[in-house]
Formats: sequence, structure tokens, C-alpha cells
Amino acid sequence: MKRASLVLSLLSVIFAVLLFLWLSRQDFGRVEQKINSFDLSQTLQSESTASAEPEQEITVIDGDTIDVNGQRIRYIGINTPEIGHGRSADDCFGKEAMDFNRNLVLKGELRLEKDVSETDKYGRLLRYVYLPDARMVNEELVSEGYARAATYPPDVKYAEKFRLLESEARYSKKGLWGKCF
Repeated sequence: MKRASLVLSLLSVIFAVLLFLWLSRQDFGRVEQKINSFDLSQTLQSESTASAEPEQEITVIDGDTIDVNGQRIRYIGINTPEIGHGRSADDCFGKEAMDFNRNLVLKGELRLEKDVSETDKYGRLLRYVYLPDARMVNEELVSEGYARAATYPPDVKYAEKFRLLESEARYSKKGLWGKCF
């Protein structure tokens, strides 16, 4: 009986720790009621787009992050290899992912789609990013082998689609799947 009580206590502690870790990953404090602050109708313009409005400045940070007029935007649902930015070595295929991202996003207006979360813990806007021809940048990076699917609830709208695209890219040995693995 004493042993069963000890096992039950140990399981309770493990459960409590796991629950705490899971809850700490949730971003309850940052999920605000700003559902309409960045909707599908919001557009960002690159330097090459002529407009009566001031032009937007787009800077590519790495394969899955861009700055638009100083506002950092992190693509939802994917993760590309990291760039060291001089502080550490680049991950395998990091530079290629950044270059592919640059070639996609610097060609015209970008359209943003929000999922559930407004920002991540680093203050970056979390968005799905669309090109003028309606292709999603997040999808393009995964399907061409420049990114992995990376799901972080509650932002899971296209998670299954990204997983399928990653499987196809991996099977075809596209991008990082042919070079790094």
C-alpha cells in the first residue's frame, strides 16, 4: 500500500510538471481581442510596387522571417534552417532558404493572414504570407524543401497541409531533404 501511494504521488508530480510546461507554452497573455487588426484585406507593398501610398520597405531576415517597415513578421507553421548572422555558423541550407524567401517576397504586394495568435513570445507578428499571385509563402518554402512543417498550437489552421507538403518534399529529396539528410 505504501508503494502504491508513492507511485501515485510520483505520477501526480510528473503530471503537474508536464501540465505546467504545456501551459507555459501557451500564450494566453498575448492573445488579445484584436481579431481584425491584421486581416486578409491588409496588404504590404514592396519597393517595386507603384502606388499613391508610401512604399513599404521589406527586409528578409532569414528563411521564415521578414521585416516590413520595421515590424518583424514570423511565418506561421514552418521552420527554416537558421542563419548565424555572424554570431554562429549557419545551419545546413539556411542561406538557401533565406535566398529563396527573398526571391519570393520582394516581387510585389504581400497579403497577410492571421491565425489565432497575434504575436509570439519575441513580439513578432505571426502570419501566413501571400504573394500577388495568391501563392502562400509558407507553403512554397515547405513544398520546395526549404522549410519543415512546425506546428505550435493554437496556430494550426494549415498544419496538416504543411505536414503533407513536407512529406512530399522529403520523399522527392527536394532542397534540404536532398542536401542535409
